[in-house]
Amino acid sequence: MPTYIFWGNDQFRLDQAIKKLQNKVLDKTWITFNFDKIDCSSGGSNVEEAIQGLNQVVTPPMGTGGRLVWLINPSLSPQQAKDFISELERTVPVLGDESHLLLTFSQKPDGRSKTFKFLEKHASIQEFSNIPLWKTGELIKLLHKSAKSIGLKLTDEIAEYLVDAIGNDTRAIQNSLEKIQLYLQSENPQISSKGLELETVQVLIPNSAQTSLDLANALKSGDTGVALGLLESLLIQNEAPLRILATLVRQFRTWTWIKVMESSGERDNNAIAKAAEIRNPKRLYFLRKEIQALQKEQLKNCLYQLQDLELKLKQGYEAKAEMQRSFIEITQICCQPSPR
Repeated sequence: MPTYIFWGNDQFRLDQAIKKLQNKVLDKTWITFNFDKIDCSSGGSNVEEAIQGLNQVVTPPMGTGGRLVWLINPSLSPQQAKDFISELERTVPVLGDESHLLLTFSQKPDGRSKTFKFLEKHASIQEFSNIPLWKTGELIKLLHKSAKSIGLKLTDEIAEYLVDAIGNDTRAIQNSLEKIQLYLQSENPQISSKGLELETVQVLIPNSAQTSLDLANALKSGDTGVALGLLESLLIQNEAPLRILATLVRQFRTWTWIKVMESSGERDNNAIAKAAEIRNPKRLYFLRKEIQALQKEQLKNCLYQLQDLELKLKQGYEAKAEMQRSFIEITQICCQPSPR
């Protein structure tokens, strides 16, 4: 299909897919004449430019290769862009093999809309959303796939460490894998990726998330002074506030799921591990010990605090002050006597 819809907030994977499409469609010699990129992010005010892009995509390409028109965040709302939608519905079905239309969206378009249902019949649709941090299994699969694409083969132990150290930042994952590859190729050419040891990877890719886990434990223990000290240390190291928060949410979510499942009467370790997305059920023994003094309502309230903090950080509130305030609240929640 010569029409493509890419959507999602994983900008790195989205950019990679767009580059791959450009290389497939365009001849570099003629790219100036055959490639148009139109940002429609401001909504209805760019309807005319979007329509111009549709007119351009049906124009035969110059020279060799095909033509590609890329529209960024075009409005699919009849109230905002009625003329664009009408033109889109006329254009898409008649596109030739050399004419390619790409629509990208930062969020998934409304699947209930008439326009999106029309596009589903005529377009190739791909999602590029960030994998949630707590879906470690999916992140490990992605990491193995990314490693394989550049000729690296990692053990599960190394893959689990890298997911813990890097999180779901796909650009950082790719950069880290390339760093490991460069080490293997230039510093120690006699070592294959098969012989790569975890200790070597730990030196190459330090795990700043570990300090965030220490912070989670301090919050859970109600130790305000230690928690605020660890926060200060992480911020001094230029650790991104949202990345710190993501690690905390993942850890508190795991703890909460364990308590919720056990409170419901579940005793099967495999079922609890699956619900909490813990790859190794044997970890439950240690996780239970970590939260034995807390009740599920306390952990739930901590999660609510962290979710409220995330919203404020994304709205532009001053990070350090909001994190300090929220962490004090969490330690107070965890210090409260739990009802029996």
